[in-house]
Amino acid sequence: QISVNRASMVQSLTKGTPHTHTIMLLKSRENCLQSAFEKLKTSEEKLSVATWEGKQISVNRALICFFSPVIRDVVKDVPRDSNPCSIILPDFQVSAIEHLLNILNSGVACFAVLKDVVEVARVLG
Repeated sequence: QISVNRASMVQSLTKGTPHTHTIMLLKSRENCLQSAFEKLKTSEEKLSVATWEGKQISVNRALICFFSPVIRDVVKDVPRDSNPCSIILPDFQVSAIEHLLNILNSGVACFAVLKDVVEVARVLG
């Protein structure tokens, strides 16, 4: 049988410098945020986006709503379990939207299309 009193537990938990505890808390928060973001990125909910080219792409609804207050506001009253909601973005090519989604997913940008991506991001908020 192991007996540990409260004072010895508190003492063992508070060993180290305040800096160490701050780092531990930040790492814990970072891990929690990374986990939540990974869950968001793997959401099955889809949103259909149509472009001026007449093309449609299926996008991760949770991800685009997380980053875009404009889209979030537009789809907030659409039931999540209904068929994918469609949004028309007539001023943009599919490639610019796909590149923006790639940036949101991975943080990696292709500079060749950056101007178009920035414009899509600006419009979406």
